[in-house]
Amino acid sequence: MKVFIYTVASPVIGGSHLNRMKVLDQKLKASGMESYLFTNLKKFRNQVNSSEEKFFVILDVPASYIEDLSFLINQKAKVVGYEYSGRLIVDYNIIPFLSKFREFHAKKEIYSGLKYLIIRDEIINQKNISNTTLDGILITLGAGKTKKNALDLRKRILSKNKGLKVEIIVGKFSNQLTFFQPYIKKNPKNFAEIINGSKMVFTNGGSTLAESIYLDKKIICWPQTQFEYEFAEFLNGIYDFDIINDIDNIPDLKMISKIPKINIKKEIDGKGADRVFSLLCDIMNH
Repeated sequence: MKVFIYTVASPVIGGSHLNRMKVLDQKLKASGMESYLFTNLKKFRNQVNSSEEKFFVILDVPASYIEDLSFLINQKAKVVGYEYSGRLIVDYNIIPFLSKFREFHAKKEIYSGLKYLIIRDEIINQKNISNTTLDGILITLGAGKTKKNALDLRKRILSKNKGLKVEIIVGKFSNQLTFFQPYIKKNPKNFAEIINGSKMVFTNGGSTLAESIYLDKKIICWPQTQFEYEFAEFLNGIYDFDIINDIDNIPDLKMISKIPKINIKKEIDGKGADRVFSLLCDIMNH
């Protein structure tokens, strides 16, 4: 059976949806399945409309996505959403976090829980790499209009902690930081190594928060949206990290650096992609 994956990436949405679907696409291909990953709606629609045999669709688009996907109705396809809260009623929905701000629907079944949260392979590969010399502070606040917040945050950290190495990382699709200083890096290939080697991570309430938790980093989370606050507060009930509302509430970084990390629970265990893949296989064969 052919598998068509549709997701999106942009300066506003960022690349996290695409990153996790790449993980699934690779797993499907490695298992011998004929998998195709689309980020262009027109190409995706043309492929769906031209398919004469049964096929399988995976949708991973954010709540703000408003493009019409109604052409999937009455197609010879099983449609599975990953954290999908759009207008289309999918057959199955896989949702790592059930937000009260989003509506999740499925004709047949909804599967939920952090056990389905997908962590990228490059992050997982860093898990057992020991960093005896942790270096500097990393700021990564996600997509959208986070340019000013990231720059202001760096300035505020340095005003209270002179001499620190403080770097800002923006994603591949970012167009917010148009002037690049040595301390600003865009989509570095060694992002996983940078985050794993950082002494502390300032991040928003998105994918990098989950990745930082997985790598057991010392984290200060500054959510940039209502959904990110909700997700961060949920994770903060399981894992140990600080949440701030603005840069005036930054805790004493020297004190935090001396406090050992004690994360006993392992809901984010890096096996989410394997569980999602196994679940997809079960659905396909059902």
